[in-house]
Amino acid sequence: MAIRTIIQDPHPTLRQVATPVRAFNDPKLHRLIQDMKETMVANDGWGLAAPQVNESTALFVILDDIAPEGHTVFINPRICKTSKEKESEDEGCLSFTGKYAPVARPSRVEIEAQDADGNTFRATGEGVLARAFLHETDHLHGILFIDHLHEF
Repeated sequence: MAIRTIIQDPHPTLRQVATPVRAFNDPKLHRLIQDMKETMVANDGWGLAAPQVNESTALFVILDDIAPEGHTVFINPRICKTSKEKESEDEGCLSFTGKYAPVARPSRVEIEAQDADGNTFRATGEGVLARAFLHETDHLHGILFIDHLHEF
């Protein structure tokens, strides 16, 4: 597999709405997933969305250390429920090297997604995992963490 280049803001792919995945038996999809995992780890990330490697595809990966129930790949994700309680933490992004700012996000999130084989699953995240779910899902809608800064 390969470590890919992470594109930086203001690259136009970061502002596109990602295309849903329809073909789960595509070798290109599985290669992309493996490349993204390697790229995320090589760059000390907790999560990485496909648009960040210039692929407008609705998928993101999460670091094994924070992944829920062994799920590290989230394809066609949908946020189902968020808590009313919010936490404000410094947030960064691999597409904004070295930049961090406080972002308020719900402290608990329920997400529905598909795995690499197309099986649907649900997962719940709290704290850093909830933040990762929201941050990476935002990427798939062309939303960047800096877009949340006006909330302060």
